[in-house]
Amino acid sequence: MPKQPKFYGLLVMIVLALAAGVLSGDISLYSIEHKVVSLFSKDDRPKKSILFIGNSYTYGGGNIPAKLQRLTRTKQNCAVAYHVDSVTKGGARLKGHWEDQRVHQALQKQPWDMVVLQGASYEAIKRAPEFNQYVKKFTHLIKELPAKPVLYVTSAYQKGSKAYKTIPNMRGNPDKMQKMVTDMYYQAGVRAQSGYVMAGPLVRAVNQNVLDKNLYLIDGSHLSGAGGWLIALSFHAYLCGNDRYPKDVKDSLPFMYHDWFDKVYPYVKKYAEYNW
Repeated sequence: MPKQPKFYGLLVMIVLALAAGVLSGDISLYSIEHKVVSLFSKDDRPKKSILFIGNSYTYGGGNIPAKLQRLTRTKQNCAVAYHVDSVTKGGARLKGHWEDQRVHQALQKQPWDMVVLQGASYEAIKRAPEFNQYVKKFTHLIKELPAKPVLYVTSAYQKGSKAYKTIPNMRGNPDKMQKMVTDMYYQAGVRAQSGYVMAGPLVRAVNQNVLDKNLYLIDGSHLSGAGGWLIALSFHAYLCGNDRYPKDVKDSLPFMYHDWFDKVYPYVKKYAEYNW
């Protein structure tokens, strides 16, 4: 039997190590795919970095920053290669983020091109003065880095959610809540001269018109995996333009979302026009 080249033995060892990592849950199939693509292709795109500062509306939905990273991984999907990172704390308001030393350490860890701010779901309604104060403080700090500050406009609760008990003046009305949240983020962004991504209004529109997948978890407040992909698509349109060839973007999603993507993409393009 002929001797196998040393490279063959090394390749077998790598495959076995990766398989063990997948079975243990330490490595995802996507991360393997991403590493293999990186080994055999040269990415000569301009490089930029984004930091998300948020709570469960950022790390929920199956990890929105990671999904955005996946959507921007090839030059067919985006003209710029983005590195996406996050610092999060469940339930945190912008004030809580400001007082969290991890946030300030993350901001100073490396040069950032963009920093995305996301407050508590009810914050812009119930604590408007505080919300505006910390949008202004964060915006000033981020511009000094220097980086571009961007507000992530969050989504209203689903109709019937018990979370409406925290904001009784909304009377369980998602349209009313979404309008108020959107208006408050927009006004804060204009005053602080920051960008904003209309992710919440997009979720509301798709939730009303595309019934294939539930965008929320059982609590009616936090987003499901599909909801997370929708937010990631909203940011992808903001960063990469909504004129990317849809098939290339769709192919970055898991296969189970392909038919759903065809139905939601017109809404992604429409609401991308309201971003700034």
